[in-house]
Amino acid sequence: MDPVRDPIAVVGLGCVLPDAFDVASFWERARRGVTSIRPLAGETWQWARYLDATGRDADRAVSTLGAQVLGWRFDWRRFRVPPADAAAVNALQWMVLDAGAQALSSVKRVPKETTGLFLGATGLGWQRDTGLRIHLGEAVDAVHASPAFRALPASLQRAVVDGMKRELDLRLKPVSDDNVVGAAASVALGRIAMHFDLHGLHYAVDAGFASALAAVDVGVRALRDRTLDAAVVGGVSEMITPLELVAFSRLGGIAKTHVAPFCASAEGTLLGEGTAIFVLKRLDDALRDGDTVHAVIRGVGGASDGKGKSVMAPRHEGQTLAMSRACDDACVDPSTLSFVECHATGTPVGDVSEVHALANLVSSSSSSSSSLGAKRVWLGSAKAQVGHLRAGAGAVALLRATLAVRERVMPKQIGVERPNPLLELERTPFALPLEEQALTSSSSSSSGAIVAGVSAFGFGGNNFHAVIESAPSARTSVAVPRSAPVAAKDPIAIVGMGGVFPTGATIASFWQSLLSSTDATRTIP
Repeated sequence: MDPVRDPIAVVGLGCVLPDAFDVASFWERARRGVTSIRPLAGETWQWARYLDATGRDADRAVSTLGAQVLGWRFDWRRFRVPPADAAAVNALQWMVLDAGAQALSSVKRVPKETTGLFLGATGLGWQRDTGLRIHLGEAVDAVHASPAFRALPASLQRAVVDGMKRELDLRLKPVSDDNVVGAAASVALGRIAMHFDLHGLHYAVDAGFASALAAVDVGVRALRDRTLDAAVVGGVSEMITPLELVAFSRLGGIAKTHVAPFCASAEGTLLGEGTAIFVLKRLDDALRDGDTVHAVIRGVGGASDGKGKSVMAPRHEGQTLAMSRACDDACVDPSTLSFVECHATGTPVGDVSEVHALANLVSSSSSSSSSLGAKRVWLGSAKAQVGHLRAGAGAVALLRATLAVRERVMPKQIGVERPNPLLELERTPFALPLEEQALTSSSSSSSGAIVAGVSAFGFGGNNFHAVIESAPSARTSVAVPRSAPVAAKDPIAIVGMGGVFPTGATIASFWQSLLSSTDATRTIP
């Protein structure tokens, strides 16, 4: 078997998602077509304060709907975490640990020295909002600068300021080491490594909203080149905060009333929280170890949009390129796809661009006209169920697709009353599952496997796509060496350098400052 084409088995699954604190709960809600989108709640923020449905107030959001992880409790005893730390640290740190433990718990053999961990993330949020405490002095200065305030008696001024400080002290999370440590996604992976005593490398991968599939790509490559024998991969959102809501509202991407990918009434997306984690092995190793194979990753591809109108505007050409590269990596013809779990966020422009990209992919297939015929390729999006998890979106998509190929069932697409006519589905083999559909393999698939695509796209023209298929029916062990020999690595040349430094704007000036021992430290202005 060619090592660069090794199929990769998904042998462990875990998640902490809105209304679904394990994989079984997530799948049960997916099959029932139940959404977790509702008015934001909880004690951390007074959400109504940040709402202006008219959109005229630039400091407020047009909607305070979303999908939160509420009611989940971290088992600090199980993970031997001091209860004070469990309460103080960013909850997403513990969600990643919990989901990682779920995923690893069913793996028959975890090679501690050669298990790596890669998490798609753009940060874990909180620090930007809870760090408002450090601006308290500026708020006090602004109050003092008001003529009306200065006209008050000195005793009343002190009472007002002291009262304001007390109220903010109660409402704002204190500045602590968690503002640094708890905000780092790599630290969450470190907690998994510590709990399971894993010694492989671990780090976070930031590819915007495509981060989770980028992390999967890193894990797949490490398994194929024999750097690792197991990989823990996945993605995680940031916590929903007022800052994120307001910022997305200013972008014009937040829906006011609902999120409905592919629907004619789609008006934007809504945010969600949580994480999904997977354990991967080379398929031969998984079969040898007796692991349960939930699905097989055949290939992953990525692409940038290149030159475009802006970093915000999706380009279907770049999306098609990522899909095509994934199919090439998988040695799979696009005509064999049974369904695609789309990035589809519920924004009309984004959904249309993605479907057109898929149509371009299928039309370019060498056997599209003969193989597809009247076959329907289903389209789905988990965002109608749990919202847009941003960096974690691809992980939820991969989880939904993995369960669909495993169970050979495509859940109904939530929220579609009438398909968006701009999708032009009638000109394509694609269709929306308005009711649950049984999945069947393509007539051109010799193995009888269910083949599916999974997409995740991000701002800046970052596109990733994965091709997965149902597990092989045979469960017999395959005799393979525990660690295949690694080919000699090509030396890598550094052929370009650039940088901006305190002592100069070029490499040459930086080098001269080093030679002259220039001290660049200054008082921050």
